[in-house]
Amino acid sequence: MSRQDVSMEQYLAAEEWCNSLLASEPDTPSHVFVSHPYSRLEDTIAAASRDIGLPSSSLESMMRNKYVVYVKRMTPVVRVKLIKFLSSWIVNANDCQTIVYLASELRYPPYLLARMVVERLVDLKGKKALTLVMRDPKTVLMGKDISLKLDEELCDDCYFSADRCSDICYRLAVEVQQAIDSDPLSGPRHEQERRRLGLEYEKKLEQILTRLGLPFETEDELRKRGTSKTPDVLLKCPVGLRIPTAARYPLSSQNERQSEESDDDEWKVVCWIDSKALFGDVKTHNVEVFPQAESYAHRFGPGLILYWFGHAPRDQLLNGHGDISVAAWDLTMKIMLPTGEIL
Repeated sequence: MSRQDVSMEQYLAAEEWCNSLLASEPDTPSHVFVSHPYSRLEDTIAAASRDIGLPSSSLESMMRNKYVVYVKRMTPVVRVKLIKFLSSWIVNANDCQTIVYLASELRYPPYLLARMVVERLVDLKGKKALTLVMRDPKTVLMGKDISLKLDEELCDDCYFSADRCSDICYRLAVEVQQAIDSDPLSGPRHEQERRRLGLEYEKKLEQILTRLGLPFETEDELRKRGTSKTPDVLLKCPVGLRIPTAARYPLSSQNERQSEESDDDEWKVVCWIDSKALFGDVKTHNVEVFPQAESYAHRFGPGLILYWFGHAPRDQLLNGHGDISVAAWDLTMKIMLPTGEIL
């Protein structure tokens, strides 16, 4: 895919595509909440990449951002509907409406719904116990020390024999595991992958700065000397970066410096860099990333947010009166050292 600026038209088309995915019907290839044997989410993303003209990685990241916002908005609604579902689920042992089925109908992540069910139905001792259940539901839920929270809100007759309670725990264990396995975006393995991706790009940033000979301190090093609210990298000497007026697609080689410049590009002083292994859409940047970056600017001076998967048009993003710059794809812009030398 050739390098070009991300236009407002492309950005709006990507937003519309993300919203259509979140509204997709259950049992369709593009359904983002429950994986099916015939799910084709990767193919859907690849097709949208060709149509919109943005990299697949950018569209997937943008979709995940929208997905997180959607899930937060839907959680209170799902909690209200959960009691009715559980009341029927407990009484009807052969009920075909499983946790995965309900998640698909509600357009809600199966993993998060299963977690909600366990939290309401099982008598657990704190968040740590809940985490252990979600890591290994069959082992924990079928253990001898598990007890259920069966009350009048869930069923009229709260008495169940030991065998009936055992059956409920067994069914719950099976369905929780199914929910974990069928969730394409939420759950322990996805959280681990996102953490791995974030660390990978932080390391990539450190390698680029090392290769350029720019001395810096990492977030871990800053924390060891008692500094709180730290960016990923604090430069030991401020540098100037030639910031483009709009995000550009990655160059063919990470060693290639940015050769194309616009008359509107400008030099920005940068004291720190924060690595973001995601696409910086307007809401993610303005609501979540910018307030954090603003605290860095107050403490360390002007800095740069590097969105590895691209970002929305720059004129839509808050910049703290110019103290917070935004770049995309790589650190390929020209760099001016304190001596005036340009890399």
